[in-house]
Amino acid sequence: VTIIDGNNAARVVAGSTTMVNTSACVVDGFTLQKGYSSVNGGCVYTEDKPITVQNCVLKDSNADGKGGAWHAHANSPTVTNCVIKGNTSVHGGGFSSSANGTWNITNCAFIDNDGGGSQNGGAIYASEATFNVTNCSFTGNTASVGGAIYVAATATLNMKNSAEWGNTSSGNAIINAGTATVSNSTTRSGFTGSVKTNPHFDANGYLGIACDPTLLTMADTAVLPATDLDGDAWGHKYGPALAPIGCYAYPHYTNLYESEYDYNGVIRVPQDQATIALAVSASTEDDLI
Repeated sequence: VTIIDGNNAARVVAGSTTMVNTSACVVDGFTLQKGYSSVNGGCVYTEDKPITVQNCVLKDSNADGKGGAWHAHANSPTVTNCVIKGNTSVHGGGFSSSANGTWNITNCAFIDNDGGGSQNGGAIYASEATFNVTNCSFTGNTASVGGAIYVAATATLNMKNSAEWGNTSSGNAIINAGTATVSNSTTRSGFTGSVKTNPHFDANGYLGIACDPTLLTMADTAVLPATDLDGDAWGHKYGPALAPIGCYAYPHYTNLYESEYDYNGVIRVPQDQATIALAVSASTEDDLI
């Protein structure tokens, strides 16, 4: 992975009609970090033309205005298989928008982004745009209003197959002042079509091994991506019949003695095997029963 570092002095990626032709721009497989802007878009700023960012990490960047990780103005970004972590700004610690456009965000983890403490949208500040969010995870994000997402009066949020938990704000973690639809998801914010079930995230945004089994089956398979953020098929650990929400296909286990343990597979009793004895007989090395 190539790291592009802004040295806390400049944006890492900037695209507009006056800076670079982004009509067919794809940014793939980079770590983009430590960007800075005195206005909007600390790490990435795009304007007017579409851009695709995939298989990237956007982290540790800051904007004095909006969008610590990315601000899009009159622009329609596609963001797939990315981690957005540890970014800060006044509005939208992760992403922010202005002057219309449509964001398509799939298989992304928003972790520990800060929307300015007293301001809006720890992970996303949606303004004058539509945000389509599919199979994403939000945890550890902070803002005074909308610890995970703030949807302004001029914006639309369509969120599906996603998990929001452990985000900090004075009220709900997803604030809807515009138009928001949240379905096949878990969130403490109580939208019709979602549940309030703790996914027991680990520090990397994986569903925890103790998560409620309903979260492993509730995704809308019609929009489920081919693979998860790690590139694993959704049946990689559990079998093709299950459809987890969030950006990872299977839970991880975290405890005091090991930061992360990736089980080979999980055998549930009695769902997969009728008894523990049968499960043990059917198990292979590193399986969890």
